[in-house]
Amino acid sequence: MKKTLSIFCLIALLASFIALPFFTKEITNNLTSKEYEAILRIWHIDTFEGGTGSRASFLKNVASKFTKKNSGVLFLVSMLSEDLARSKIENGELPDLISFGTSSIDVLGNLFSQSSISVKDGGEYCGKRYLTAWCKGGYFKITKNDASYSKLIISQGANNLSTVTACLENLTAKTVAIKEPLEAYSLFLSSNDACLLGTQRDIVRLNSKGVSFTATPLSTFNDLFQYIGVTSVSENKRFYAFSFVDFLLSESVQKTLVNIKMLSPTLKGLYNSNSYFTALENVSQTYTVSPFLSKNDLIAVKDEAKGQILSQNYNDGVLKFLKQL
Repeated sequence: MKKTLSIFCLIALLASFIALPFFTKEITNNLTSKEYEAILRIWHIDTFEGGTGSRASFLKNVASKFTKKNSGVLFLVSMLSEDLARSKIENGELPDLISFGTSSIDVLGNLFSQSSISVKDGGEYCGKRYLTAWCKGGYFKITKNDASYSKLIISQGANNLSTVTACLENLTAKTVAIKEPLEAYSLFLSSNDACLLGTQRDIVRLNSKGVSFTATPLSTFNDLFQYIGVTSVSENKRFYAFSFVDFLLSESVQKTLVNIKMLSPTLKGLYNSNSYFTALENVSQTYTVSPFLSKNDLIAVKDEAKGQILSQNYNDGVLKFLKQL
């Protein structure tokens, strides 16, 4: 009898799981039509290390605040890998907004609706603005206790151009190592005579570790921008999408970037005067690259920069390359 009852319960349980997607879909459809005038989807793609916490979670919190101020509108934020986002776009699937970094998705600017926001961050395509940066990081030259160094360690992610910074800053050392961010940080920790070309993330790591260090923000180049652009084809959704971008760039929201140890592209004075982040805030980078930079161009400028660094034979080749992009 117990065996028969167990089988019956198992069948009932399986039946409930099979029915659940249809039931959930019906509920979602009812919510869409009865409670929300518009549901907008935001894709977030990380292409460089942040400061602390999650930029995707930050966006979700901002979206929640926006929804409270605008009843009837819902934003769904999804964190996607670069490859998954590219695959979806190639298959004709687009969200209403995309948050991404330099060269994370090798697509043309005509995917995005033209924006009137004016921020000097590289978010233009063919002379028209389509993207704006909503937060940014920056590069630092980091040493231990102002010590001299014989080794230069360059922290470089897959889509980042820290080697370009090294070239434009003419950084030299007896030996040079170009490593992934975590490996670069670990190598710096274990070295007594090294200089780390790192980012705001390394400042956070070193402070958390209690390591004594000196950091100088670098001014020649920065590609550590997180952009956002509107891709919605619906006129109604575009209105809310651009309203969300305005809200994201508002002073009240930008001031909260300190919670994730990122910088604002539009505001200064977020950090106290004794902070390395304050020093980075006050630096104006001379050069950047377009977020629409193609993968081929990214690889080419990386190779040019790497060749100069490893040979310690710096010339204007990288700068000429940047000006052509």
